[in-house]
Amino acid sequence: MFKKRVVVGLSGGVDSAVAAFLLKEQGYTITGVMGIFSDVEEFQLNRVRLVCEQLEIDLIEREMIETFSREVVDYFVSEYKKGRTPNPCIVCNRRIKFPLLESVREELSYDFIATGHYAKTSDEIYPLMRGKGADQAYFLSRVDKDILLKTILPLENLEKKQVVEKSKKIFTDIEWLSSRDICFVSKDYAGLVKSRYPDTGKSGPIEDTFGVLIGTHKGVAHYTVGQRRGLDTSMSVPLYVKSIIPEENLLVVGTRDECLTSSLSATHPIWLLPPEDGKVYKVQTYSTQTPFEAKLTLKENQFHLDFSRPEFQITPGQLTVIYENDAIIGSGWIE
Repeated sequence: MFKKRVVVGLSGGVDSAVAAFLLKEQGYTITGVMGIFSDVEEFQLNRVRLVCEQLEIDLIEREMIETFSREVVDYFVSEYKKGRTPNPCIVCNRRIKFPLLESVREELSYDFIATGHYAKTSDEIYPLMRGKGADQAYFLSRVDKDILLKTILPLENLEKKQVVEKSKKIFTDIEWLSSRDICFVSKDYAGLVKSRYPDTGKSGPIEDTFGVLIGTHKGVAHYTVGQRRGLDTSMSVPLYVKSIIPEENLLVVGTRDECLTSSLSATHPIWLLPPEDGKVYKVQTYSTQTPFEAKLTLKENQFHLDFSRPEFQITPGQLTVIYENDAIIGSGWIE
């Protein structure tokens, strides 16, 4: 049986390396692609080159530092300035990584692209579904549908521990390092935000839900909705950030019960499948959350969700994703 040609995105991590191996094992002709989005440490480039050397495949390196800074880093810091919590991986997948792979696929006249994400692409009916093992479909939910239809995800049936075990047998001389939550920031993301917008590092008041002053914060760049750590208040009970009001340099905090909410509105929807107004779907509002039921109401350029029960940590700036069974219907940014 003739196997087709695939462009594989490589990051220097174990997932993409094993995905490339599995495709080659299945008989595909593959070419690796690495996007250079920031000042990448030399070990990361070296690992990608070593993977390609061991698999005996070609590697294309594309420098995209300026584009990445404009599309992802600028978005990231501006969201914090607005008191919102960004999700740069989702934006990067939609605007940078998958368009890069698709452009190389077109240049080479290849058939498919592939990545090391734990999710499942299917067909015209179900462009994106949950993986059967681990699941990262949440992070791919805003990738262009036409690109998803040309995407192969070799890890769709695997758990992370299975991939790591495979890597030990395949890449015996490569040491894998843990990936960072935010690839372009080591630890001090607040420092990056403050370097662009110094006012986000100015201390300000912390109020409870009744408007009573109960403490002082160290700058809104350090906080997200739902956060508990780092709140210096006069209260003895556990408190969480309920809202951030950057124009007043104010944090409003409350108990967990006070931070529960029964609905959300989301903007800039992207639909992979036609949504049904008034239907109850499964919903996620962050990647590790167990999906819960909510009723969908469609509006112009936005939608509203009414939850079956109150939920915690509904965070402005994060993505809400709508599912039916394992298939992704669509997504939108939480207001």
